[in-house]
Amino acid sequence: MTRLIHLWDAFRTSFWFIPALMGVAAVLLAFALPEIDSRMGRDVAEESAWLATTVSAGQTTVSTIAGASVTVTGVVFSITMVTLSLTTNQFGPRLIRAFMADRTAQITLGAWVSTSLYCLIILRLIRGLEGGAIVPHISVLASVVLATVDLAILVYFVHHTAEMVQPSHVVREVAGDLDDAIDRLFPERIGTPGAEIEPVDRAAAPALSGQARTVTVPRDGYVQGVDEPALMQIAKDADVTIELLHRPGDFVADGLSLARVRPPGRGDADETDRRIREAFVIGRDRTPRQDLGCAIGELTEIAVRALSPGVNDPFTAVQCIDGLSATFGRLAARDRPDPHRYDDDQNLRIVARPITFGEALGEAYDPIRQYCRGSLMVNETLLIGLGRIAATVDRPGDADELFRQAEMIVRGSDEGLSEPRDRERIRRRLAEVRIALSQFDPPADVSFESRTAPR
Repeated sequence: MTRLIHLWDAFRTSFWFIPALMGVAAVLLAFALPEIDSRMGRDVAEESAWLATTVSAGQTTVSTIAGASVTVTGVVFSITMVTLSLTTNQFGPRLIRAFMADRTAQITLGAWVSTSLYCLIILRLIRGLEGGAIVPHISVLASVVLATVDLAILVYFVHHTAEMVQPSHVVREVAGDLDDAIDRLFPERIGTPGAEIEPVDRAAAPALSGQARTVTVPRDGYVQGVDEPALMQIAKDADVTIELLHRPGDFVADGLSLARVRPPGRGDADETDRRIREAFVIGRDRTPRQDLGCAIGELTEIAVRALSPGVNDPFTAVQCIDGLSATFGRLAARDRPDPHRYDDDQNLRIVARPITFGEALGEAYDPIRQYCRGSLMVNETLLIGLGRIAATVDRPGDADELFRQAEMIVRGSDEGLSEPRDRERIRRRLAEVRIALSQFDPPADVSFESRTAPR
């Protein structure tokens, strides 16, 4: 099932899938409507001014629509490619996936391609009816209707494209993808403080001690997904424990370790290893289906590019930070998956490597923090965002990560901001974060003291 979901994602984020489906529908329509024309009497059609036509008039109409459709299809392709080029240059090449998944562009391409295809087939049919008793009334009317609908779609496509290139729209769409990833990977909300995810304690887990058989990576690529239900069934069938060495988002190289199986000699080793490899979806690129870091990285990349000297757009970076803080506020209120997965008989079967709150927060905040040391506005927004996240934190470990991130932001701003008044504003924002985390004590390695000499 996991592999089918990723295959569907690949189709969904392509420019050919929906146009191909619409093209097939156009071909079927082009064969179906002439059959209706042949069964409908001439008198019935001529009673309506909307239906009545002649073979020569129908040929002229369909020929005109076919030529115009082919021309506009080329224009739509050009607009789409220019939009992709401009947006990826400004916001990053990893966002191509998000733009290729845009339904409006796919439907617009499919509408004009399918209309062109329909008209070409009907035009060939009309040329074979010259001098005959059948007049394609409905077939010609359908081409006019399709052209009218296509024009409406084209107007909306131009409006939608103008919105797509705006930074606020891009940030909003990518933040929406990140929210969807949170909902997929962490669907449950906590009612009471949850347990922290601790590293695997081999001494406390006898099933992970002793010798293990290593399952190697079948090919180079990124882990896009892991079929955990399939792995659970594999572990139960072979009566083994499977320790996953990689999670979605990790790059793996051919021949390296993918998983460990304990005990090593139990069951059909070759068959078990083959099934374990098939449970991993490995592809050329990262996808946000099971990879939270991919969705975080896309939004972070926009912020980092906005802070680069060549762009110098801190306002877009602020929008990205606002989106990230809202998402992490939701993440802090969700249950976290336990790395130890047991079967119905409470036998340890899978040991996974789920992403922790601290790792996710670091992937989002660290790159931005390193590029914004000299920006008062961005540093303030980072601390405001931490305060927003702190309002939903219910675990001491998550609070510790916020404390550490706040200390690093303050330390960087002390080094990058030359004005004492600016540094004082950062300190006030830090005080707000500490108030929001007042129920938690800072970890021992956090002191919130400036590491720079007085200026």
